[in-house]
Amino acid sequence: MVLRSQSKLAAPSVTDPARFGIPEGSHRTGRRVCWRDYCCSGGCRAEQQHEWPGAAGSVCLICGEAQLDDAVKDFDKRLAALDEAQGELELEISDPNLLQDDIEAVDVFRREVREPRVLAAQMLVSFDKVEQLERQSAARSDSNSIESLSTRVNLPKIELPKFSDPSCLAAMVPMPRNYQPRNILTTDRTNLEKAFNHRIETGCSIRTACNLFGVKVSTLGDAFTRSLKESDGRTFVPKHQNIKKVFTDAQEHFIEEYSIKISRMFYGLSTRAFRRMVLKYAEAVGSPAISDVWRRVGMATRDWYYGYMFRHPRLALKAPEGMSLARAMAFNRVNVEVFFKAYVEAVERHSFMPARIFNLDESGLSTVMKPCKVVCEKGRPVASQVARERGNHMTFVGIVNAAGHGFPPVFIIARKKMHADFQRGTTPGTTVLLQANGWMDHECFVQTLEHLHKVSYSSMENKILLIMDNAECHMSIHAAEYAIQHGIVIVTLPPHTTAKLQPLDVSVFGPFKSVLRSIQDDFKLSNTHVPITEHMLPEMACKAWDKVCNVTNITNGFRATGIFPVNRNIFPDDAFAGAEVTEQAPPDDDDDLPQTLAAPLTPSSLEPDQPQPGPSGIGRMSPAFFASAASTPEAAPQPRQTPTPTASSPPILDVTPEAVQPYPKAPPRPAARGRKKIRACILTEDEEALDQLREKEKKKAAREEKKRRSEEKKREKKREQEARQAAKRRRRSEPVEASSSDEEAADNPALCDDSSEYSDEFAEELEHDAATYPFVQKEPEVGDFVLVQLVFKGKRSEELVHFVAKVISLEEDGRLQLDFLRIKSPLLKDTFHFPAIGDVDSVDRSRVLGVLTVSTGTTQRQANLIKVLPPLRDFNMHYRRRRSTHLG
Repeated sequence: MVLRSQSKLAAPSVTDPARFGIPEGSHRTGRRVCWRDYCCSGGCRAEQQHEWPGAAGSVCLICGEAQLDDAVKDFDKRLAALDEAQGELELEISDPNLLQDDIEAVDVFRREVREPRVLAAQMLVSFDKVEQLERQSAARSDSNSIESLSTRVNLPKIELPKFSDPSCLAAMVPMPRNYQPRNILTTDRTNLEKAFNHRIETGCSIRTACNLFGVKVSTLGDAFTRSLKESDGRTFVPKHQNIKKVFTDAQEHFIEEYSIKISRMFYGLSTRAFRRMVLKYAEAVGSPAISDVWRRVGMATRDWYYGYMFRHPRLALKAPEGMSLARAMAFNRVNVEVFFKAYVEAVERHSFMPARIFNLDESGLSTVMKPCKVVCEKGRPVASQVARERGNHMTFVGIVNAAGHGFPPVFIIARKKMHADFQRGTTPGTTVLLQANGWMDHECFVQTLEHLHKVSYSSMENKILLIMDNAECHMSIHAAEYAIQHGIVIVTLPPHTTAKLQPLDVSVFGPFKSVLRSIQDDFKLSNTHVPITEHMLPEMACKAWDKVCNVTNITNGFRATGIFPVNRNIFPDDAFAGAEVTEQAPPDDDDDLPQTLAAPLTPSSLEPDQPQPGPSGIGRMSPAFFASAASTPEAAPQPRQTPTPTASSPPILDVTPEAVQPYPKAPPRPAARGRKKIRACILTEDEEALDQLREKEKKKAAREEKKRRSEEKKREKKREQEARQAAKRRRRSEPVEASSSDEEAADNPALCDDSSEYSDEFAEELEHDAATYPFVQKEPEVGDFVLVQLVFKGKRSEELVHFVAKVISLEEDGRLQLDFLRIKSPLLKDTFHFPAIGDVDSVDRSRVLGVLTVSTGTTQRQANLIKVLPPLRDFNMHYRRRRSTHLG
């Protein structure tokens, strides 16, 4: 489209339309008078009367703006359709190589049209500026002023690109998801049939019957025409809808039930997995309305998916939370029955009142917690300031009872030294414990039981019932013995079931963390750039704990878990759907399985074996307390069976989605290895569990002793290594000497001591060394290499040292003149060489252990090396001979 204008606009052209023959009261487009039919090029009236000031063939400013605006809107609409079509193709075709060329062509097109589109937007802005000038000129009375404000606008040539093939683009654009077929009946069939029968019975006109029942005249007339063609003209024949549905209502109902159940098993289907399953199910039921697009993309289309979700509001697309395999497996009907059996037995045996039933659990706190939601601008990300990326950690121990009372908490802080600020502002009676990492361990748990004993006033005459999980830090023989001695009856929960069976996790810790986050946010707003430290956190946590520990929150937690009032059937069968994936048939010879699987637990089965309750002063539980506990539990979940068809339920079909895509089922797991956790039981009264704790304590002590010995050996070995390295450094730091035996004797008279005390002391060791090494069986001769054993006399100890020497001469008194060698390889102890300064001495014959087998190097470089075979690894070979060696 080309827009050109060389017109000179003035106020009369706008304020006086009658000047150009425009009738008064003409239409207006937007905010100004439209001159489209009177002043534009193409033979309009204004140009024929030669009244139009513009050049021939030009377009006026107002009409040019309208045309340009329409063209830009049309272009934006087509470009949006192109983007939507490209997105649909990318979703339907998973292979990117098939669309690579088309996507590149579309990108090139977008880059080419960007500049004209921007220029068109700038022209629209210029039109607005011209309009402002016209308004200013119209408001002034001075004609000269008006003439000066008139402007000349030159519109450049703008060509908006067009799509090469609009028909292909229209074919790529998907059908609207809320499309309604035209052949759907808009008239109620019941009213139409009533109107038809009323006319047959009364003989009234068609219009009268239509007015009575609110039916269109043409619709009722078509009904009589259809009755004449297909019947006798007096029988109502309904109109058959020509709508091809992939599934019947019953089949869609089965798909809905399948999706709900598999999501409860923690294996929910994503949108793509759901659409693939739908295609498989459609092929299994033999639906005649399967589209070719379904088979080409391998799944149902997105339009069908959104339509199905609209027809079934019970379904929704949600982001699931992570569920560990251990938690999904552990929460099953068997473990829940085992816990309730132990709990009811403990309550009946000791007649516990609600105020004497306690729950204890830990939760982690941090100085930097997740910020609360804030009010911000829509569509933009928002952040909240925190002191640091990761805060300091501490453990919070909460204690509540079934009567709805909260007790002072326990804090475990990662410190080694107590500080008075830790208990500043806390609830009276709060206990602060110190641990290296800030986590609960065996020692801290014993101290926590001491805190519980102090706040609950438990004793052997007034016992309490403590419900807690069987975490590793809780399971120690020391804690169990302390609980037995102070009247604390402990009932443990099954492993990995605290999210469902622990009152603190169900209804207390969630509000507690929310209130604590709000307190931290309030502190952050009031104290800008002041970080929250470990000294402030206990005070904030106590404020939040006092606020959420009300009767409503606590009692709701005990009621939701079925602990008080006792309700074994608090959890429906759907709650155990996750355990069906790994559920296996129990073995016949397993004696550890609860008897509740074979026979339900009833009061009659408990009363004969239960002892009588305690003294009446403690209080006896009313019969209503056990009304729900004594009820017969539901049977274990059975495999899914096809329901019986009724008037309200959909018809039963032979094929269900479960047959096409079965529910997930895990294979049998191998036998468990390693540590075996204690099952739900009365820990303080179960001898088997106590024996297991004692055995674990023994193994732990054995491991610690083994670890201690290993560390002691490592330290000893390290000390020996350091001593050898120090001795080696001292030997290397001593200067090389070339003194004769006489000079050495003058310096140290002990060197020439011929006493036999050394030979007597080391005679046994000499014989051992000589017997183990293969010496040459002959007497030393001149030129032989011999092994000499000498005694090193230190300041505090004496040491045997060995040297290799070459026999130079034999003296008359039986002594040997030797030339000592130095060791080349201290590790191998097989290579020796002569020093640069000779070391010659006279040694007694008794110090020579034997003649050695040696070989010299074969190359010129190794000619001065003497290699001893085999190596002298069993001897204390020194790098060089020292002055304080006894020559004998």
